[in-house]
Amino acid sequence: MEHYVSKKKFSPKFLEENNAALPMSFQQIVWWKFKRHRLAVLSAVILCVFYLVSLFVEIVSPYNPHQKHCLTS
Repeated sequence: MEHYVSKKKFSPKFLEENNAALPMSFQQIVWWKFKRHRLAVLSAVILCVFYLVSLFVEIVSPYNPHQKHCLTS
């Protein structure tokens, strides 16, 4: 029995179009589809930046936390 390997480049779209059974776990499929969704990846990056800034809020803040700011004249 001969083993045949195609010379064509692998395309994940082929698997989606033909509803082929993927030898992956559910988490791998979710991660694979998440990485292909550009807006979701961009949103995740922005969210990570916000969380990172919140860790260093004392340094990033432009105001002194011990000074009172009044708007009345």
